[in-house]
Formats: sequence, structure tokens, C-alpha cells
Amino acid sequence: MNNLLLNKFESGTDFNSFLKTSKNYIETIDTSAFDDEEKHLFEYTKLNNTRMERCLKTYKIPENLLNILTEIKEEQNWLVITENWCGDSAQILPGIYLMSEAAPKVKLSIIERDKNLDIMDQYLTNGSRSIPKLISIDNSGKELFNWGARPQEAQNQVTQWVTAKIDKEIWHQDLHLWYARNRGVALFSEFEKILFVYA
Repeated sequence: MNNLLLNKFESGTDFNSFLKTSKNYIETIDTSAFDDEEKHLFEYTKLNNTRMERCLKTYKIPENLLNILTEIKEEQNWLVITENWCGDSAQILPGIYLMSEAAPKVKLSIIERDKNLDIMDQYLTNGSRSIPKLISIDNSGKELFNWGARPQEAQNQVTQWVTAKIDKEIWHQDLHLWYARNRGVALFSEFEKILFVYA
């Protein structure tokens, strides 16, 4: 039993509250005292809210995955570690939310990375605190699987760009163009394979 995972799950927020909190933050925060890094993250957060709303409208769960989601027999608790300024998360979290909504046995809870480093540091990606990270646990706290931080197809693209020493600002734009064109297909494909085992 992993009480830490269960406690984190229970202390998290649902997707709609996460989105609402992010919107409220954008509309009410005074940015006049922000340093350059804080202003940079604030602009990312604004952009990410637009991305999430677009993804909610354009992502469509494939029929095969939809069947698997509706047939899951044992309850799963999906704990997602993320931050509202994370660009990858803005493209991925809506797809995770849509899957959880389609699965009667799946519950979704979201926690912030930087306030939960005790659990984040147990789920590093190549030594990095990469997000989003999804951890699926049963009701006893046993981990079923974990996923993140990007679909493998996207990660392969990033690896190529980094190896080619392309400027990060440039490949970030290319990555989001990839997400926009892919419309969740790679994400849904990976979860179809994972969830087939746990349906």
C-alpha cells in the first residue's frame, strides 16, 4: 500500500477546477512586480489556457480506446503531476481528462509539481522533473502504471532537435505545431496499449 500516493490523490483537484484556477490567476494577478522569468511563465500560462480549450474541442477519442475505457472493471485513480505553465501539459492534460470522463471506473486528480517534489522526485524522467506525469493507482494505493511526460513520437522529435542543436525556442514552436497537427492521436494510441492490459 502506498499511502503517499493515495494522500496526494485525495489532496489534488479535478480538471475543471484546475482550469478555472488558472483562468482566475491570469485575470486577477498583478504582474507589475514580476521578474523576467515570472513574466515568461505568466505568458506561457495564458497561452496554455487557450491551448487546453482548443484541445477540448478538437480531440476525439478513437472508438477502440473508447471501448477499452468503458470496459475497465477495477477502479483506477489517475494522479497527474503538472503545472499550469507547462506547454506539454496544456497539449496532453485535456486528452487525459477526456479519457477519464469516458471511463466510469477512472477518477482524475491533479497536483502541482513544485509543491509536491516528494512524489515528483520518485517519478523522474532521465533524471529530470519532466511533466506532466500520470500515475495510475488502485484503491489500496498500489501503482498500476505510470506515463509521461510526452508521447514517444513527440519525444523522438525533441531528441532529434536537441541532437541537432536547434535553438530551444525554435523547437518549442515546432513541438507545439506537432501537437496541434497530431490532435491527441499519439497520446490516445499509447493509452490504448496500456489500458488494454488493465481493462
